[in-house]
Amino acid sequence: MYSILYNNDQIHYFDVYDTAFSYKYYSLCILLYCKTQQFNPFKNFKAMRKENTLGEQASPDVGLLLERFIKERRIFKSALARKLRVRPQTVQTYLKKSTMQSETIWQLSVALQHNFLQDLADQLPKEFSTYVTKDTSLQEKCAALEEELKITKAQLAVLKELMQRG
Repeated sequence: MYSILYNNDQIHYFDVYDTAFSYKYYSLCILLYCKTQQFNPFKNFKAMRKENTLGEQASPDVGLLLERFIKERRIFKSALARKLRVRPQTVQTYLKKSTMQSETIWQLSVALQHNFLQDLADQLPKEFSTYVTKDTSLQEKCAALEEELKITKAQLAVLKELMQRG
């Protein structure tokens, strides 16, 4: 097996017979190459992971959303861990994660009595479709009240005019 060692702009080839040694040596060669070239393959790993393939904004950071809620409400992480029946370290890892499984978000929502899924959904454009039927009763009620307000203002104007004449 051959391994490559980068040293002073030259590539050296070495015969390596022990496989356990060769893997360690190969890793060391890559590390030395990266160090001499000042190349860090993990430098932008988090930024690459957050990059959206659709060319739009990156997905919201669920861990930050959860952390903000916990800080605003002054909730103890240990109390949340007991309620979720997990270790406190698990809650700490939830806060560090930028993404979570929907089941975990659901459990956190139930435990904290806060709809984190709605918080995430609110960050999507309004024109996106959903399976939930929109509640138009409030809009209809608001329109009816506005119409009633117009009628009441007209009646008030008529009454003021009658009072001035009389």
